Amino acid sequence: MIAPALTRRLARIPKKVWSAVALLLLAGTLPLWTGGEPPAGPRTAPARQDAAVAAAAGTVQGSGVRGLAFGTSGTVRQVRVRAGDVVRAGQVLARLDDTAAREDLAVARAELAAAIEARDRPARSGGSCAVAPAAYRVRSSPTPTPTPAPSGSPEPSGTPSRSPAATVTPVPREREAGGCAGATGSGTGANAAAQVVQAEVGVRRAERALAGTRIVAPASGTVLTVAGTAGTRTGGSSAFVTLGDLDEVQVEGLFSQSDVAALAVGQDAEITLTVRPGERFTGSVVHIAPDATRDGDLVRYGVRIAFDDPPEGLLPGMTASVTIATG
Repeated sequence: MIAPALTRRLARIPKKVWSAVALLLLAGTLPLWTGGEPPAGPRTAPARQDAAVAAAAGTVQGSGVRGLAFGTSGTVRQVRVRAGDVVRAGQVLARLDDTAAREDLAVARAELAAAIEARDRPARSGGSCAVAPAAYRVRSSPTPTPTPAPSGSPEPSGTPSRSPAATVTPVPREREAGGCAGATGSGTGANAAAQVVQAEVGVRRAERALAGTRIVAPASGTVLTVAGTAGTRTGGSSAFVTLGDLDEVQVEGLFSQSDVAALAVGQDAEITLTVRPGERFTGSVVHIAPDATRDGDLVRYGVRIAFDDPPEGLLPGMTASVTIATG
């Protein structure tokens, strides 16, 4: 009976009173939250700082780039390709004027033929130029010998007769050798053989010089650059044609020495291209140059990044930006 009566009394309490009571209750529990540890509840992870990255500008390049040069100096007579041409292995790309090289080869071959002729001449004549160690010839000459006396005579009689005896007579070495000394043109067979070897070396050298007047593609690819035209004088030491494989393009960026210390082959990279604004491409580091590129006090290292899925239409020399996560 008490509960119904209490319920009726509580119902007659104004709402303002209930509001005041609620405020008092909140005020009494507030010190429990602010004075100690916050109540248990869901926690949020602290804000994570951005991962460390290395960034650099770069250019698109073909893989397997080769700089091809002439093997000798001279004047360019013919250029058979231009930038952008696709060539096959073994194709002649450029030629020098090879007139002098052909003449040198003809002279070298003639010298070789003459050396072989001089070396083989005694063999063809059927003689031998071997000289006997002795410089003397044994010659027979008569010498007096006593004649036996007839039987019964106590004393030998008659004039002594002469019978052959051996004597030694000096003979010049040239005549002893049958007159073939000096037939090889160098005095000895050993010198003649050495002259043949020397002439053979001269022929090979002349053949290499003639081959160096041409630039031949070592593999199939695309011509990236050509350094001159017909009439250009070249020393043969610098690349005249640059050849590359555009089936697998890459981006090479120049990174500072502080950034390159944190890079490693296989790291993920992000690539943006000037010709494809708003698009981002993924790739990975495939090569880090061991030697630096210096520009005054600025030291940078070339780093190659290969596309995971290269876009079509890329050409060497297009600009790009590369970002590599190092954290």
